[in-house]
Amino acid sequence: MTNYSSLPTRAWVSALGLSVTFVSSAGAQTDWTSYASTTRSTKYTAAAEIDRTNVDQLEVAWRWRSIDYEAAEKHDGLRVLGGFPSTPLMRSGRLLLATGLGIAAAADPATGEVLWHYDPYSEGMDFRIGRTRGAVTWSDGTEERLIFLSNGDLVSLDTATGKPDPAFGRDGRVDPRDLGEHGGQRRSYRWSSAPLVCDDMVVLGESTRDAWSRKKNPPGLIRGYDVRTGKLLWVFWIVPTVGQDGYE
Repeated sequence: MTNYSSLPTRAWVSALGLSVTFVSSAGAQTDWTSYASTTRSTKYTAAAEIDRTNVDQLEVAWRWRSIDYEAAEKHDGLRVLGGFPSTPLMRSGRLLLATGLGIAAAADPATGEVLWHYDPYSEGMDFRIGRTRGAVTWSDGTEERLIFLSNGDLVSLDTATGKPDPAFGRDGRVDPRDLGEHGGQRRSYRWSSAPLVCDDMVVLGESTRDAWSRKKNPPGLIRGYDVRTGKLLWVFWIVPTVGQDGYE
């Protein structure tokens, strides 16, 4: 496997920031399981080794290059998007990353060594690129998943191996455009934030274009999926449709 941590680049995940967020030798709970630490968006970690008395002594331990660069060189028609809007996550001793192009990786937080990486484009997929803005993790105490939007689909990966969860949707992927009995097929899906996990449910929002040049624009929807199967459980229509409360 390529040692991505040794490659020069412009897009880095800095060990300085990761040390502040994740590393704790005192046994404090330091997992960072959602975009803003927890589903309550606390933006807080209990790690206390770094404080105002020693923060000026921190040194960079390692740097990690986004896999997007290598993927763009490997796959014709794929280009690296500007910025790295996703927040790295930490769970069960693994640093979990979802890149702007929807490629995922797990790394050793102490060394930066890549443990596995997931590249959807190596499967011969069509490019339906929408920038990945973040990921979320889920666990029932036995199984653990990394869930994020990748090339237009909602994806669930085993955090230990990086393999798609075969029980989730079709080969670990669910197409958010397909509303099935809840509303048929939509032409497109856009997003600007990470998914959320509520108990055993993945909650997915939507970003829509409110263009002045269009008389009608598609309303944004909120979706709820079964975290184990990927089944669409419900859809909340922000603008009510026929037969729903408020349509009148």
